Amino acid sequence: MCSYPPALFDSLLLPGKANKPVLADTIWTRTKNEQTTEPTGNVHYVLDGRALFNCIPWPRGLTYIEILLLYLQHVTQRYGQGTVVFDGYDEGPSRKDCAHQRRSGVSNSAVNFDGKMVL
Repeated sequence: MCSYPPALFDSLLLPGKANKPVLADTIWTRTKNEQTTEPTGNVHYVLDGRALFNCIPWPRGLTYIEILLLYLQHVTQRYGQGTVVFDGYDEGPSRKDCAHQRRSGVSNSAVNFDGKMVL
């Protein structure tokens, strides 16, 4: 008898890492008959803000404000009035804390910039 379910935790008693590809494949398989190509009716999009940054070309010589305006233009043209979410973990507990503990020793530098800086 254990005080914790061993299948869910690793040897350091941290929650095990999720197997996201298997989860995604299962969701797609089980919902295959219910999928449509485009949503219809009254739709409100919730968008992953970080992933969208990779969809937009960042031309050299623009300021960060100009890049932000390109980003906003892309979102409004493609999704209308969607909600853009940036899932960060700058302060307080987060769902990413366990992943950070697994990678302890790895740190990122703080980068300070303002909107008038050129890329």
